[in-house]
Amino acid sequence: MKKLTTFIIVLIVTLLTTGYSTSFAASSESYFSNDKALDGIFAKLEKEFLKYKKDEVIPLRDLGEIIPDGSKPTIKRTSKKISDSQIKAAAQAALNHIRVAVEVKEEELGGLSSQEYKIIADHLDQQIFFARNSDYGWDYDGKIVELNTRFSEFNEWLRFKQMPGNFGRMSKEKDEVNPADLQAGDKIVRYLNQSIQKGNKVSPVILEQLPGAVEELFNESNLSKIMVGRILSEIHADIYTPDDEDSDADHYDGSKSIDEIIESYGALISNRESDRNNEKLIEYYEYPEDKPSVNNWDSITRRLVNGEISDTFKYGFNKAITLDELANLYYGKRELDEKIVIDDDGVPADSPDYIKLAYIYGMIDDTNNLEKPLTRLDAARILVKYAIYENWSDSLKVTDCNQIPLEDQISVASCIKDGLIKPRIAKFEPKSSYTKEEAVLSYSSYGFSKLRSYNIPLSLSEPSKIIVGKNTINLLFENKQEIQEYFENQFEDTVLEKIKLNGKYTRVDTGGALIEFFTPENGIKITIKKGTTYIDFVEGGYGPKLGYTLEPKVLKDNEKANMNMQVDSVMKKLNTKLDAILAKIIKPGMTEEQKVKAIHDYVVNHVTYDIRYRDEQSAGGVIVAIDEGRGVCGDYSLLFKDLCQRISIPCVFEIGDPNILNHAWNAVFVNGDWKFVDTTWDDKDDGKVRYTYFLKDKFTFMNDHMPWMGVPDISYYSDADLDPMNLKSLEEVRAYLLKNFYWVDGFKMTFKVADKNIKPTIGYLKDAYVNVSLTYDSKNNLYTVTAKSKK
Repeated sequence: MKKLTTFIIVLIVTLLTTGYSTSFAASSESYFSNDKALDGIFAKLEKEFLKYKKDEVIPLRDLGEIIPDGSKPTIKRTSKKISDSQIKAAAQAALNHIRVAVEVKEEELGGLSSQEYKIIADHLDQQIFFARNSDYGWDYDGKIVELNTRFSEFNEWLRFKQMPGNFGRMSKEKDEVNPADLQAGDKIVRYLNQSIQKGNKVSPVILEQLPGAVEELFNESNLSKIMVGRILSEIHADIYTPDDEDSDADHYDGSKSIDEIIESYGALISNRESDRNNEKLIEYYEYPEDKPSVNNWDSITRRLVNGEISDTFKYGFNKAITLDELANLYYGKRELDEKIVIDDDGVPADSPDYIKLAYIYGMIDDTNNLEKPLTRLDAARILVKYAIYENWSDSLKVTDCNQIPLEDQISVASCIKDGLIKPRIAKFEPKSSYTKEEAVLSYSSYGFSKLRSYNIPLSLSEPSKIIVGKNTINLLFENKQEIQEYFENQFEDTVLEKIKLNGKYTRVDTGGALIEFFTPENGIKITIKKGTTYIDFVEGGYGPKLGYTLEPKVLKDNEKANMNMQVDSVMKKLNTKLDAILAKIIKPGMTEEQKVKAIHDYVVNHVTYDIRYRDEQSAGGVIVAIDEGRGVCGDYSLLFKDLCQRISIPCVFEIGDPNILNHAWNAVFVNGDWKFVDTTWDDKDDGKVRYTYFLKDKFTFMNDHMPWMGVPDISYYSDADLDPMNLKSLEEVRAYLLKNFYWVDGFKMTFKVADKNIKPTIGYLKDAYVNVSLTYDSKNNLYTVTAKSKK
C-alpha cells in the first residue's frame, strides 16, 4: 500500500545557460532520441508539464531574512515575468532529461522489449499524479527559469529497476566482439551535444577530439557487445550530468584534458571488465544435474562460486533436504573451536565437525535420523531456534493454519517473519518438502551461533573451556575473578544483574534454568529445565513459546531445586484465571464456533471500555481486565486471544496503524477459515451483546478496519505472483490493489479476473480524502478503480 508522501523532489531544468558554441552543436538540431515505443507517454507528459503554474516572484536565498522581527517583511520581493516560450523550453528540457535516462538504460541493457517499455511508460503515467502542484519559477538570481516539481526521481527509479533487457535474453554472443559496436564516435558526439543543449559547458577541443579518442580506446580494449553497452551508458550519464562538485570527476569544459578523460575511461573499463568476468562465472556456471529455478539462479550460483557453500549443493534443488545436508549447509565451512567439548554419547567422537557444530549450536540433539528428508514443518521446528530470539511472532497469517499443530504455530510464524521459510503465496504447506533450493536461499552464515540454541550472553574468548551437553552448558574459567568479571560484563542490564555474587558457590533458579556459579571447577554451569524449549538471558524470556519472564531466585544451601520448568508468577496467575473463566462458559459438546461465541460474549459482557486503563498491552493488563472488568481495545483483544488459545483455537491479536486507526481486534481460525472479531466495537456498554463484528470475513471487516489487516498477509505475494490481467482470487485482487494503489485524486488502476464468477469488492480502499470507485467493462472483462478527491 502506498500513500502520497509529503517530501518535494525538485527537478531543476536550466534554460539557455551559456555554453561554448561550436559548429558541431547547431541549436536547431535535436540530439535527443524520439523513441516510438514511448511516444504516447511523452506526449502526455508534455501536455501535463504545460499545465503547471508559474511563480514569477524571485526567491530569496535566506528565508530567515524575510520577516526577521516577526512582523513585516524588511526585504522587498521582486517579480519577473516568465514567458510562454520559456515555459515550453523548460517543459522540453524536462522531457529531454527523461529521454536521456531511458537512453542510458537502453545502452546498459542492450535495448528493451515492448513489455519493458510498457513498464517505463506505466511508471511515468503513475508519477503524473504526484506532480500536479508543480510550478515554474526563477532561480535566486532571477536569470534562469526552473521547473520545481513533485515528480519522483525518474533517473533513480530507472537506474535501480531490475530488467533483463536484450543482453539478459542473449546467451554467450553478448560477450563476443562486434567491430561495428566499437565505432562509438558518433554516439559520443551526440552525448556531448545533448549536454550542450542542456546548458552544460563543453570545450570545442573536447567535442572535436573525444569521439575519436573513445573509438580508439574501445578498439584497443576489444570490448564485447555487453561491455560496449555498459561503458557507453556510464559515459553517457557522466557527460550529460557531470559532477561539478568533485574535482576528480570528469569535466568536459576544458578543465580536464583528453588524456585525463581517456585515462579515467580506461580505469572504468578495467573495473567493469573485472565485474563482468565475475558475472560470467555465475552466468555460465554449469550444474552437473538439475539447476536452480530461474529466479534464484543468481543467488544460489553466486554462493557456490564464492565458496560460501559446499559442492553438496550443486544438485538436487527440487528434492527435500536432509538434516545432515542442512547441518552441512550451515556448518560445512565453519571450524570447530578446540575449547568447546561435547559431553553426550549421542554424538560419536568421530562425527564430522559440521555435525558436532550442529549439536553444539542446537540444530540437532543427536545423530539419529540425519538422512531423513525434511518437511517444511520439520524445518520450522529446527530453524525457529535461530529465528525466535530476533523475530518472535505468533501472527500466523496463512490460509492453511489448521494444518499446522497449535504448538508449532509460533515456530512457523517466527520463521516466516525472519524470512527463513517463505510462504508459498498464501499457504505454508507444512507437509510439503523443504527443498534444497529453499534451504540455500534462506541460509545465513550468522545463524545458529548460540550454544545449544539458548541465548546466553557470551564471547567465546572469555571461558578457557566450554563443555556442552544435551541440557547443560558448563563455562570454565581460570579463576574466580574471571567468573566475576564475566558475570558483571555480560549480565549487566539483564534480569540477572540484581543477583549479588560473593565468590562462593551459588545456585540461582530462574524458572527456566538452574545456574550454578563458582562450581568446584571454577565454572558457571547452566542446566536447562525439563519443558524449557527456549531461554533468553538477555531479554529475560523463556518457555515453550518464550512467553514467560525469568524470575531469578538464589536458592538456600539445603533447598532442593525443581528441575521442571515453572511458569512465571504473572502467567501462572493469568492461566488460573483463564481456566476458571473457561470452566464456566465452555460446555461439553460445544462446537468450535459455539466456543468462540461464548468467549466473545464473556469479553463483551465482562469488560467495560475505560480510557484510563490505556497502557502497554501485557499479561498484567489482561489480569486487570479480568479482575476489575475495565480496559481498552488492546485488553479486550488480548483477553479474547488468550481464552481462545487456552483451548487450542488459533487466534491472532491485530492492531491498526496508530496514525490512522489506533485500535485492536482479533483474527480467529474457525471451521477451517480465518474470521474476524472486534469485541470492543460489539460492546456498547448497554448490557446488550452485539454481533456486528463477530466472525466476519475479511472483506466485510476491512470496510471499517485497516485495509492491510487480515489473512493472508499481502507481503506473502511477490510482484511475480500477481498478474493484473489474470488475478485468480479476491485475495489476489486485494493484494494487487494494496501493493499498487495510490490514494491520489485522479489515480486509476485496471485489472482483470481469471474467472468472471469472481466479484471484486473494494470497500477496504476507502479513505478520508478521496472517494474510491470501481467500474466494470463487461465487454473487455476489465475493472477500473479510480480515486477522486472529496473536495
